[in-house]
Amino acid sequence: MLQHVKARREASWVFFKKVLGGVSLLVLIATWVGQSEVSQRLQKHGYNKPFFLAWINQSILLILLPPSYLYLHLQLRNDDSRGGYTAVGSSDSLESGEASRLAGGGAVAAAVRAGGPPTTVTAEPAKYGATVAAVLPASEKASGLLDCGAAPLGGSRRRRSVMGMLAEEYRLGWLSLLWASLWCAWLYMVNAYMWTVALKLTSVAAGSSIFNSSCAMVYVFSVLFLKDRVTLLGVSAVVLSVAGVFMEAFAPGREEKHVSGNKQIIGDLLVFGAAVLYSLYQVLFKRFVVGANKQDLPLAVFNLFVGAMGLVSLLTLWVFVPILSAANFEVFEWPGESRLGSTF
Repeated sequence: MLQHVKARREASWVFFKKVLGGVSLLVLIATWVGQSEVSQRLQKHGYNKPFFLAWINQSILLILLPPSYLYLHLQLRNDDSRGGYTAVGSSDSLESGEASRLAGGGAVAAAVRAGGPPTTVTAEPAKYGATVAAVLPASEKASGLLDCGAAPLGGSRRRRSVMGMLAEEYRLGWLSLLWASLWCAWLYMVNAYMWTVALKLTSVAAGSSIFNSSCAMVYVFSVLFLKDRVTLLGVSAVVLSVAGVFMEAFAPGREEKHVSGNKQIIGDLLVFGAAVLYSLYQVLFKRFVVGANKQDLPLAVFNLFVGAMGLVSLLTLWVFVPILSAANFEVFEWPGESRLGSTF
């Protein structure tokens, strides 16, 4: 009976994740097209500042940083509150569920090897602390073999920080997180700048269809950097994708009203270049950030990293705004209420 209920719960959870994934994809597409339309309209109405617009769009990713950090912080606190007592030097451990089963309905669970030190004890320290101490030999109590990683007996609770967890489990300490978010942010910014420039020269619909060829480019870079196998299906997908890009770019009768045909071809090629750089960013992220951990990053950790990219973009890429303005390449000015009103 219990196994049947557990199976139904797991099936329901899998279904919920699929629905959530589909809804998230729809929201992603809507926000992508929406921000592209706004950027294009701003440039059409005289605010031709592609670098500033791309910088703002990328820096706003930092809004993911506080909720992701808070979620991981609360998750760690919750794990600490349910943590176990671990004997120093012991190689054996009990999962919390197994320890609870051995506890037998609330009694303290103590796993003690025959002739050896205790392994892991899961219990409420305030309620069962004395009981835990009682099952230990006097020599072990005196020598301090009981390492209270989650809740020390008679001492202060040792808590892991979010950054400590990232360093231990995902090799993302302060320096590695800063370096990875820096080069990812700068590479992503080049792609975003090319995309924003192209929006003035082509339509959002055409640009989006060309940009979606990035999935084929991901395969090419995966073969180069991730050592994926070359397959006939993969090569065929790349060829068809590139052919579709050129068919879209050079198709007759799709000229935008505000640009000439030659400029629109340039815009389409800029979109394709942005797609190539975005594919490179994805593969390098997989190789050097995710691949270094030999495991996929949880969603909260990934969002924390993306938020860090936004913060790094805000703090490092702003210097190009006055530089481009001083060089008369992109003179800075605020959009103004008139341009914003005509945009929306």
